[in-house]
Amino acid sequence: MRNVKGTRHSLRSTRKLSIIAQDPSVRIGGRIVTASIDVPAEELLSGPRGYRVAVVDYDVTANALYQTADLPSGLDGEYHDPFLDAPDGTLLSDPRFHAQNVYAVAMRILARFEFALGRRVQWGCEGHQLNILPHAFAEPNAFYSRDDRSLFFGYFESFPDKQDNTHTVFSCLSHDVIAHETTHAILDGLRSRYLEPSSPDQGAFHEGLADVVALLSVFALPDVVGAALDGTTGTALIDQELLEKDKLANSVLFRLADEMGQEMSGVRGRALRHSIMLPPGKDYMNDPDWQEVHKRGELLVAAMLRSRRLRADEMLRLVRILDNVLNNTSLILLFRCGSKSLLFPGDAQIENWSYALSQAAVREKLKKVDLYKVGHHGSLNATPKSLWDLFDQKSDVDSPDRLQSLMSTMAHKHGDEERRTEVPRQTLVQALDRQSAFFTTQSLKENELFHETSLDLS
Repeated sequence: MRNVKGTRHSLRSTRKLSIIAQDPSVRIGGRIVTASIDVPAEELLSGPRGYRVAVVDYDVTANALYQTADLPSGLDGEYHDPFLDAPDGTLLSDPRFHAQNVYAVAMRILARFEFALGRRVQWGCEGHQLNILPHAFAEPNAFYSRDDRSLFFGYFESFPDKQDNTHTVFSCLSHDVIAHETTHAILDGLRSRYLEPSSPDQGAFHEGLADVVALLSVFALPDVVGAALDGTTGTALIDQELLEKDKLANSVLFRLADEMGQEMSGVRGRALRHSIMLPPGKDYMNDPDWQEVHKRGELLVAAMLRSRRLRADEMLRLVRILDNVLNNTSLILLFRCGSKSLLFPGDAQIENWSYALSQAAVREKLKKVDLYKVGHHGSLNATPKSLWDLFDQKSDVDSPDRLQSLMSTMAHKHGDEERRTEVPRQTLVQALDRQSAFFTTQSLKENELFHETSLDLS
């Protein structure tokens, strides 16, 4: 917390650490998708070793103890993330990052459980500290052991590619696998007798809940969700077509552990589990093939995901109806003045743009826009990604022909930053600032009533 002078008078409650957002097989533009997540801030010993989690990087197969990760202290200032913007080669090969990755994901999952329950949550094993071994053994497996008070993550060689090359697959680099195994340790602490032999439904509940937590934990990273859906990073909005239920179901967001699944099966694109694709209507409960706890747990996951998908589809239809009634009565005005095109969309929303952008002639005219008056004060649905991508004049480089953009807005009045509905939408503001000559009324000084811009019409 900072005082009125801007200096810090207490320690931070959280720190940011870089992780691999899903697993190394999920890439955008050839780069592994990463995320910077909030985890509880604590002073750590080498490992890292904290109050609740201790990373012990011992490899039983190789009989080797890997170099430990040292995460900098925050006592003397800001916490530093040693792997922020690290290249992919470092993420894949440096055991210190592997240690940071398992520590950060496990602590984030624990923190979310404790926040939801409003209290401390104990591990299923004795003591307050859970050991994590990121390179425990050379096997395609990962598991939680109450007796060993540990999470064990294995590694193995992939199938040869077309050039007969292989690479090492680390389960400790899969966000889904780490979240899954951490949930086992937490659920064991909440309901310790669920691991005792009984009906297959007890073990299936353990596996199903762990899968659900792993899947939903990715949905709590909005920028990662956008990247996974449209294959780009840092864009303002997600194309509406990508939100149709069939496309969502086939997206990486609803698959669990892509890299481990395809390398263990030898089938490209086959995830370890893809529960939402189970066809409904079969008598799975009495089928002998569905008595194994991992497979049986998929039934819980499929039921939950299908219900959420139906609810999301209903909400999307409701939003479209409301848009039609309200802002979608707005006119979109495109002025042609001399050699320049000026676009004033008013309060047009997604349905307006869906209709306008469905026409090839309109798309062609919009490509040549020189000045864009940002629609609806920079709100969530007023500048679709499909519109922004059309503008030929946008550029990261300043030039006389660069797109000009103007926005009239007032921040912190509407929407919610945590739900990513704030006005103006920050990802849109960043895109406008990066790729156009951008002015917002937020930049007006206290006594300024207007801003004058000019455009050469010759």
